[in-house]
Amino acid sequence: MYASGWAIINRIKSGLQQGVHSSLASLMEKHPDRISIEGIVSAAKVGDQFAHTMLWEAGLHLGTGVATIVNLLNPEAIFLGGEVPRVAKNFILKPLFHSFRGRLSTARWEI
Repeated sequence: MYASGWAIINRIKSGLQQGVHSSLASLMEKHPDRISIEGIVSAAKVGDQFAHTMLWEAGLHLGTGVATIVNLLNPEAIFLGGEVPRVAKNFILKPLFHSFRGRLSTARWEI
């Protein structure tokens, strides 16, 4: 709900509609349907702070979700799939682990 591609794109669009400064603003004006996770990651790679922040927040939310699953079910492994982890892993893994570690109820885990 908070870390999916759809959610990230909608948060980007909402911010741009509210006037947040971003290199994605011109794309939003001309072709809002072309805003994609790949485009957001590309913008973050060249220093777009808004794109970077949205990916960071998605990583935090994903870490919270992963920690909840681990705390409830204690699985042996968790695999992340889909477009966001595949395309944006360099932007979401650090906040994911930060959020995960802070919410894990057990001291025994490996990455």
